[in-house]
Amino acid sequence: MLLSGHYYAEGPPSDPRMTIERLLENTPRIMAASRRCHRPFRMTEGNSCYNGGKRGVIDTFASALWAADYMLFLAHSGYVGVNFHGGRTGVYTPIASGPEANYSARPIYYGLLVAEQFAGATMVETRVDTQSLNVTAYAAKTHSEMRVALFNKDERQTVRARLESGTPAPQAKLWRLTAPAIDSTAGVRLAGAEVNSDGGWDAAREETIAGDDGMFTVGLPAASAAILFLNHPGE
Repeated sequence: MLLSGHYYAEGPPSDPRMTIERLLENTPRIMAASRRCHRPFRMTEGNSCYNGGKRGVIDTFASALWAADYMLFLAHSGYVGVNFHGGRTGVYTPIASGPEANYSARPIYYGLLVAEQFAGATMVETRVDTQSLNVTAYAAKTHSEMRVALFNKDERQTVRARLESGTPAPQAKLWRLTAPAIDSTAGVRLAGAEVNSDGGWDAAREETIAGDDGMFTVGLPAASAAILFLNHPGE
């Protein structure tokens, strides 16, 4: 037995207050009932803005940042799963289909692709000193490495994140989630690559970040995210 619920970060689309800035500042509500009942919780339906989404907000790169941050927040909070509402040509659908069954990945799909890198990993506790910036971070362990997601949801300010990993790994592999601008509806890339028309994706650009006794410094441009992969000692 589990508990379930729906969650939409904004709405309705006609409300002028439903903006990119509001979306990226929104924090999901944790279902306290799940913890009181000691039952697992699954978010069985949700997305950004109910009634199908809002153009200029959820069809932009902002949705990728929001979706990845949202999913990892839920994973870190102990949720057992999340389902995104979508389909066909809806504004907020992750995968859009045309009249001739041509499929394409919307910006929000890239957020799901970021979260997928943490599938099967065990989330670990993180402590983040944001200094009042709109920055979040999540970490998880697999059998061979630690993975860390960093999000700079500020639309204007570049951030230099200093990560204390707790492992003496000499270096880390880094993928970036980028787009030309926060409101871009195209040109979104993870690790320098776009999702192919057949749904395929492979990392095309990886950076190597040198560590200093487990300390790593990562520059995050405004409105961007990154994933770090750190090998466990001895691997």
